[in-house]
Amino acid sequence: MKLIEAMKDQKSTLRKMEDLRKKISSYCADLDVMQPTYGTAVEQEKKILEWMQSHDDLALNLTDLKKKIQQTNLHTQVTIRVGVNDITHSIVEWIIRRREIIDLQLLAYSSLGDRGLSEKGLRAMGSPDEMKKLQNARVRFYFNASDRDAKIDILKNEKESIDKALEIINATTDVIE
Repeated sequence: MKLIEAMKDQKSTLRKMEDLRKKISSYCADLDVMQPTYGTAVEQEKKILEWMQSHDDLALNLTDLKKKIQQTNLHTQVTIRVGVNDITHSIVEWIIRRREIIDLQLLAYSSLGDRGLSEKGLRAMGSPDEMKKLQNARVRFYFNASDRDAKIDILKNEKESIDKALEIINATTDVIE
């Protein structure tokens, strides 16, 4: 079974479990003056027990399926071109990177700026003596703006590269049994 099939089976199993829970909730009790939906009270109780057992079985299958997907994601290495470099990580590392890490890095690189310390802003603050001292002040940067912009572009493109690569991997990689 391919990863994409396993992920679809996972969704299908969750949907079946939800349907069973709805049935269980709807038919687990009634008033003693009502006719049971599934024959007699004994038959209805038997039906509820069957649904509960089916739900338990699906839960076990889902656990096994999720475990196999996770094992595959941990052990399958994928190489993706990021900028000018080919980088290899496990599927799970790429997923974590795509969902969380890239955004955190983008936040850090986006923090590099002039902090609102424009020359005009500097001259407008403070007393006349301070303004005289700041008259020739210039903003000093402790980073290279070109490098920052290039890194931001690489990070933004990396998300798309990860999406493309994992889409192919999910369709071509067999789940570890």
